[in-house]
Amino acid sequence: MTDLATQLLQQSRAQITLPVGRMRRRRRGRGRARPQRHPTALTLQYAQALRQLVDGMQKATEQVLLEQLPTIIAQARAQRPDAGHIRVDDIDQQIEDAFSALRRVLGRLSNVEVLRPLVDRLAARVADWQMGELQVQAEAQLGVNIFVRQPWLADHLKAFSRDNVALIRSIPETLLPQMESIVQRGIRDGTRVEVLARDVRERFKVSQSRAKLIARDQVGKLHGELNELRQKSVGVTEYDWDTSRDERVRPGHAALRGTRQSWDKPPVVDPRTGRRAHPKRDFQCRCDAIPVFPDDA
Repeated sequence: MTDLATQLLQQSRAQITLPVGRMRRRRRGRGRARPQRHPTALTLQYAQALRQLVDGMQKATEQVLLEQLPTIIAQARAQRPDAGHIRVDDIDQQIEDAFSALRRVLGRLSNVEVLRPLVDRLAARVADWQMGELQVQAEAQLGVNIFVRQPWLADHLKAFSRDNVALIRSIPETLLPQMESIVQRGIRDGTRVEVLARDVRERFKVSQSRAKLIARDQVGKLHGELNELRQKSVGVTEYDWDTSRDERVRPGHAALRGTRQSWDKPPVVDPRTGRRAHPKRDFQCRCDAIPVFPDDA
């Protein structure tokens, strides 16, 4: 054993730097590493923040649009011709004005400068969490902590933030044309204002579900991406696939449990379609890649 290794192994919870692509053999740890814990609390916090954002959008819609609907519909009914169809030519401008005002308000709520700090903080906390979990696995297998060289981290987190801001902004971008279609169609059909308002509010339930889905999917994917990048940074080329071991595990993922996989070739997670993915990289996957450090191979 080299002098450097001897000195490191004498230190309590020693910090070591492992060169890219190569790892020295170290003292055996306590045994096989457990799977990394999913950052559930961070997922819930992200989901709550997005839920509050959608709540703000709904409140703005109530004030800017729904409160005006009775007046718009009353005017439409006053213009109803004998044929029984509502003539909307004279009120189209009112509808357009209402949605233009709503679009401006929702744009301010989902402004990039508002969303970016939120997503940046989340990304940093997920990165810290995943690093801690990898350290636990390294201690279990190697008996020491590892220091991961990650010059790529800032750019990766920046890309995650950019993509997530775009995902969040897509919520009102999708919602607005749907609401506008509901209102225009309802006025033409003579729909009661109570029904129109109910149908508009129903769209926000869909938006809330989408916001929750974004939070679950994106936190998991970032966790999985960082796990792969950091393992590769310290020379890990293979991992053991583990699952969350509950009834929600998909059959294709359950079949991979306990198998050894290469980071260079993601395994097939869906035999029907042939889709391949590493743990947490498939849609809402909660599986984990337990690193196979070189001296454990």
